[in-house]
Formats: sequence, C-alpha cells, structure tokens
Amino acid sequence: MGDTIKDVNNSIIATHGSTIATNGAIAAAHEAIVDHASTLNNKGQEDVATALKKLENLITTAADADLALEQRVKSLELLQQVAGEATKSTPNKTTLRVMGQAFLDAIKSAPAILTGVEKLWPIVSSLWM
Repeated sequence: MGDTIKDVNNSIIATHGSTIATNGAIAAAHEAIVDHASTLNNKGQEDVATALKKLENLITTAADADLALEQRVKSLELLQQVAGEATKSTPNKTTLRVMGQAFLDAIKSAPAILTGVEKLWPIVSSLWM
C-alpha cells in the first residue's frame, strides 16, 4: 500500500551520535587550547596565550550562519595543533607556519570573524616569524 519505513530510530541515533561526537571534538579542542595557553603563559608568552584563547572564543561563539559546524571543528583542531606545537621546548617553525596557514584557510570564508582574527593573528604568527 504505502512505503514502509524501517529502523527510523537508528537514523535518529546516528544523527544524534554525530552531534555528540562533534560537540565532543569542540569541547576537547577547547580544553586543549586552554591547557596549551596556560603552558605558554607560564613560559612568559602571555600575549600569545591570550590571543589563542580569544581566537578560540571567536570560533566557538560564532553564529552557525557565519561559521559552519565542519569549519568550526576543523579550525579549532588546527588552532589546537598550533597551540600544542608552540608549547614544545623547541617548536618547529615550519610546522607552525603550515598549520597556521591551514587555520587561516579554514576560516577565510567566515567574514564575520575575520576582523577579530586579523587583529589577533600577528601575535600568534610571531611564533614562527
């Protein structure tokens, strides 16, 4: 007679699970960036630590219309990698530069946050300049 829909609950669970996984990735990146910023602060790099935390805040608080969820996760993960590399006793400047450029590429289509990023980025890029 009509179409039969099976396993609807599994579809809902899969979608819900994806949302939880994405939120988990955002929360994990947040925690890591805060931890790395604390380490940098303790190493006397207060300006970089503050800039990283402000960048993380810009990304996590951006409206969904301004920064798609996939871009948000990717940019936070890249910022986390930059912060992690910066905390090493001898950070690899090439790695920092490449990850920094990947971060900028990830957010370049989000004009609403670009102004804030452009103000903070010179502080972060001082890590490899």
